[in-house]
Amino acid sequence: MDVTQARQVTAQVNLRLVQAQGEEQNTYLALLNTMGVSTNSHLNLEDVSGRSLSLEDVRLSDEVVKEAVGRRPDVLAAYAAARSAHSRISAARAAFLPSVFMTGNVAYSTGQTSLTSIPSASDSVSPTLNLSGNRFSTLILGGISVPIFDGGLRSAIVKRAQDQEDSAEATLRQTVNGAVQQIVLAENALHTSLQAYEAASKLRVASQTNFDAALVSYRAGTGSVTQAELAQNGLLDANISRSDAYYAALIAAAGLAFGTGSLG
Repeated sequence: MDVTQARQVTAQVNLRLVQAQGEEQNTYLALLNTMGVSTNSHLNLEDVSGRSLSLEDVRLSDEVVKEAVGRRPDVLAAYAAARSAHSRISAARAAFLPSVFMTGNVAYSTGQTSLTSIPSASDSVSPTLNLSGNRFSTLILGGISVPIFDGGLRSAIVKRAQDQEDSAEATLRQTVNGAVQQIVLAENALHTSLQAYEAASKLRVASQTNFDAALVSYRAGTGSVTQAELAQNGLLDANISRSDAYYAALIAAAGLAFGTGSLG
């Protein structure tokens, strides 16, 4: 009976191993697909299993959240769009005002021939000497344009500009609220994963102690193989839970850095 139960437990562990390996391959292919590279590519993954975690309960202050929101590219783009929409309203309203214009032109012309003199038509008139011509000409125009009637075209342009401003303001508020929500969710996920890691670490210590005691008891002939197997499964689950919580904390930390615009 002990041998049969041991084989059953071994088969169950092998099944979990195969399932974990298949999940690893699926996650790796999903990573390549997300990066947009060929599935035949090979990536060297850095081992971060030895990275220490800080279990201090540090919360982001309101000022830190505001600064983080203010440097996010999506919020800056939405803010620029809102400013641009507001400027279009001012430009549309300026079309209702009279416009004054003024223009001018100054010209200078010169001309000269090689004739030293031209005889006159009669003896009583002296001949023309050194034929040449130089003169200035100027032109100045000024006016004022007063809008009288345009069939409501300018009003429609102003109304459209106002609608665009309202839409841009709504987009800005939605973007800011979404950024704050993303930061808060990432922060909560980080603290939850850290607390889960701390609890899983304590569970692992207790499961290791229980398994050691069950194994010693079984070898001494005072315990059953069933108790040892249950203790071993509990230790395996505790190790997996601790590993999941550890990497969940790293993922949550990266998500918080991305949400605050400070990744890297």
